Amino acid sequence: MVNSWMWAHEPRDANGSRGGVRESARWIESYEIVAEQARALADTRLVYVADREGDIAALMQRAQELGEPARTG
Repeated sequence: MVNSWMWAHEPRDANGSRGGVRESARWIESYEIVAEQARALADTRLVYVADREGDIAALMQRAQELGEPARTG
């Protein structure tokens, strides 16, 4: 394991909304860290794992923007 990130949701306000960073932004930021590590470890295969809360479309788009190959499986 080369990266692990733990965080918790912000408490809901009186309207039921959460403040802070959107969860999808956290997944993309985490992917960017792994993509940076992949460039530094060119001969190493890295696997990025997201749970069902991860926005796969946004992650695949960001992978394309970074020029990093990404596959689902």
